[in-house]
Amino acid sequence: MFKQFDEYNSQLFEQCPVGLVLCRTDGTLININSAYAAILGRTVPETLNLCDRQITPENYATVDRSSLENLEKTGRYGPYEKELIHKDGHLVPVRISGLMIEKDGEQLIWCSVEDISDLRRAQQERQHNEQILKQSEARYRSLVTANTQIVWVSTPEGICFELASWIAYTGQSLAEAENGGWIDAVHPDDRAYTGEVWSAAVANQRMYQVEYRIRGRDGNYRYFWVWGAPVLEEDGSVREWIGTCTDIHDR
Repeated sequence: MFKQFDEYNSQLFEQCPVGLVLCRTDGTLININSAYAAILGRTVPETLNLCDRQITPENYATVDRSSLENLEKTGRYGPYEKELIHKDGHLVPVRISGLMIEKDGEQLIWCSVEDISDLRRAQQERQHNEQILKQSEARYRSLVTANTQIVWVSTPEGICFELASWIAYTGQSLAEAENGGWIDAVHPDDRAYTGEVWSAAVANQRMYQVEYRIRGRDGNYRYFWVWGAPVLEEDGSVREWIGTCTDIHDR
């Protein structure tokens, strides 16, 4: 029975998709599975002939020393992330967790090593896409600002929070313009209709288009064509609204 149990454990060790390592506290490898060797692009025998310094970049010496000190104090370390040196020279990002065990009177380290290359690539791709999106939005807003007098941004619920150009034109303070106070700078005869159109657009997540008069800081009203559109997330929810107010009074 014990022999069968040992054979079963041996099969689990070998077939585990996560790298498994048994080593001494000085980094000397005692036993590894194929998954760990594959992370390094090597066979099991090739890997067992290596020492920890040969597969770990020098810049991780401080981190590894700190993890080992924590292991000696608490009996475990990680999970933490580092990189290992592949056979062809490139670095493989991994997540490591370790446990101190005792075997035949010797303190050994039993740890799991997970290849997180796919996760790291996904993170980098997401960061890259976010950067592209930010650059695209910045260019768009710069272009819009150059061609219109007023640009505004609101929350998904329709509460305007980016009102710098509105404030500059109307002379309202931020306290006066935020939380719906901007409508006080709209001509009294246009306020009810303007509010209704904006509320309907927000409720139905559709384009906002309306014409109304805005009071400038000089006290005079001028006609503006106001346009707004929802910026959607991947799941179809509204992240924010962005809109412009273009002076059409002279037309």
